[in-house]
Amino acid sequence: MAKVAKTVTVDGKTFPLSTLTLPAIGQLRAWAKSRLPDPIEAIKPHLADFEPPVQRMMLEQALAEVRRPVTFGSPEFNGAMQCGEGLKEVLWLVLKQNGADVSREASDAAADSMPADVAADVFGAAFGAF
Repeated sequence: MAKVAKTVTVDGKTFPLSTLTLPAIGQLRAWAKSRLPDPIEAIKPHLADFEPPVQRMMLEQALAEVRRPVTFGSPEFNGAMQCGEGLKEVLWLVLKQNGADVSREASDAAADSMPADVAADVFGAAFGAF
């Protein structure tokens, strides 16, 4: 495994990287779930096209989906991490848990302009690849 950098520069300041704590991972999971479409809203326009037994089945499946948590490593979680917004959220949580004196805007700007190798270091550190 490649060595992961242990610092990141944001807004001209260098901050330590670290593995996300369990509460931070919980926040990240909640953020990832918030990005998913609402399954009930997704089926509403189509319910009238089906008979009541099929409607009931569709609603039961949608409710089960609403209740299902987005778990660490699930396809939904991984999909959220593979976008620029995922990097922004991970970087912000790492900085925040380490007490960095930096704004969310500066953190997001750093993520937006971050080279791929540095982004890989942020993810590697956040998810325990030190």
